[in-house]
Amino acid sequence: MRRRRSAAIAQVDDFVDRVLKGGRLSSRELGQYGGRGIQVGWRLFVDFSNGARHELHLLVDAAFPYATPRVAIADGPDVLTWPHVEKDGFLCTLPADASVSPHRPVDVVEHVLGEARELIEECLTGRHEDDFREEFLSYWAISADVSAPRVISLIEPRGPGRRVVVWRGKLATVIGEDSEVLKRWLSRWTANPQGAAYRLHDGALIWLPAPLLPREYPRTAADVRALVQQRSPEATGVLEDLAASKADAIDILLGAATANGKCLGAMRVRPPARIAALEHGFRPGRTPRDLLGRRYLSSAARVTKAVVERADHARIHGRDRDGRQEALRQRRVAVLGVGSVGGAVARLLAQSGIGDLLLVDPGTLDWPNVGRHELGAASVRRNKAVELASQISASLPHVAVSGRTDRLESSSSRLVEELASRDLVVSTTGNWAAESFLNDVQHGSSGYPPVLYGWVEPNAAAAHAVLVTGEDACLQCGVNEVGRPSLTVTDWTQGGDTLQEPACGAVFTPYGPVELCHAHALVAGCAIDTLVGAVTTAVHRVWIGARRHVESAGGAWSAGWVSEVGDPGEGGVTLERPWSASDACLVCAARKQVA
Repeated sequence: MRRRRSAAIAQVDDFVDRVLKGGRLSSRELGQYGGRGIQVGWRLFVDFSNGARHELHLLVDAAFPYATPRVAIADGPDVLTWPHVEKDGFLCTLPADASVSPHRPVDVVEHVLGEARELIEECLTGRHEDDFREEFLSYWAISADVSAPRVISLIEPRGPGRRVVVWRGKLATVIGEDSEVLKRWLSRWTANPQGAAYRLHDGALIWLPAPLLPREYPRTAADVRALVQQRSPEATGVLEDLAASKADAIDILLGAATANGKCLGAMRVRPPARIAALEHGFRPGRTPRDLLGRRYLSSAARVTKAVVERADHARIHGRDRDGRQEALRQRRVAVLGVGSVGGAVARLLAQSGIGDLLLVDPGTLDWPNVGRHELGAASVRRNKAVELASQISASLPHVAVSGRTDRLESSSSRLVEELASRDLVVSTTGNWAAESFLNDVQHGSSGYPPVLYGWVEPNAAAAHAVLVTGEDACLQCGVNEVGRPSLTVTDWTQGGDTLQEPACGAVFTPYGPVELCHAHALVAGCAIDTLVGAVTTAVHRVWIGARRHVESAGGAWSAGWVSEVGDPGEGGVTLERPWSASDACLVCAARKQVA
């Protein structure tokens, strides 16, 4: 590594000296790039088409030649005059983590310098000005005040301009659509359910037809007022109300849409003098409202600009690009059984954008579960559903998650009714008593939601996801009267499907977390497809593991599967097949008699 680096620097030294007529930068000159880890740099002068000559610095850090060199302009215009130029003159040519050849350092340098020259040429002609709008977040961040608070936005990033709600805490300033949503989010995020104890303030969203150019960034409160009147007039009344209320500060979000997604910036406006001075010349409470507004929103009041961290649904789930999110965020899903399969499925559904999750499991976490469960040692001897709901809420505070300790059985009428209000029920209980009861409930009720059943075969050698819609086949159409699937992928007649612990009746199915990953993806994927309408009829999806895994555990492909579906070969495949109605199904037969 050291030898290659030394050789690469020597090659660049020769190239800069012989071809570019440049030379090395001193250690003092490199100091202006402090914090970037620059270790070696070269100076060169480049002539441009408008007759200007600019001094460029070619810079490399300790990772060179494996990492890309960077170029800075030493005599460029003031910051935010040209796009793609940072505060210290660094040019945004190639990404800092771009892949480059460590064997051709001179070729890489030539390419990077060519990109830098082209960028400067385009900046000189003004051809990149629209990039200030399309990459607003980068340039607003450059203009932001170092002392500005951290700002987190939960709002829907869309117009029109409107009143919003603000919490100013030690951790951050958080802005939401309304007080109820904001308090709920805060109680999950901070793990401190203060409820009404949160002190909230009113703020404003200014929604613009297009992002601002740097020269349009507000510097004073008067600039903000003019901006609202000209480009977001629907927010004028909100801003004037806030100013007239003599608030000690007004938090404002600026929002706009670009071709690359939505963008937000934040501002905080403080009055130009003491609050009492705003009413100078008038009796307290008698100052004309418009005069209060003009005094508060004057050119004497400075604006603090801050970067916004978006924590809204569309940003977290797909960075504004996932077209399914409008549907998924409205969906309400119940997961019955949050063990080694259902626990991970529940988290995947929350991370995928499901807006409301109900987790149900009467069981507690035990030490042997820890190695293959979403929960860890801190949750041992605690209810799995309640613990997992709490953890998901803390991770994704915008998602509504609740945990229940109920057991699904004939006496649990309240739970049965609650499940009926869901858009989908996912059952991974592995308990035939509960699942046969759920199957009877679904097929004995009109309009009951679809139910998705998920399970794994021994050693997680295969995984199954069966969607039952209630309109055609039922779960019992593919299993016998005690819940054993009529068709399995693997056969374990030689043993290996269960193991015995040194206790009476203590048997378990062996598998680890790696094997389970395929089951998690299979069930969660089928759930998402159902919720967005991609699957509407009964279906059976199967993940088939590797043959070597099955055989090493003592199993084999089942003769029935090979005969009916086909030989899985070496395995490692996913397939989909119909979940067909069976003439021998007792549940369906009983339903036909009732009909």
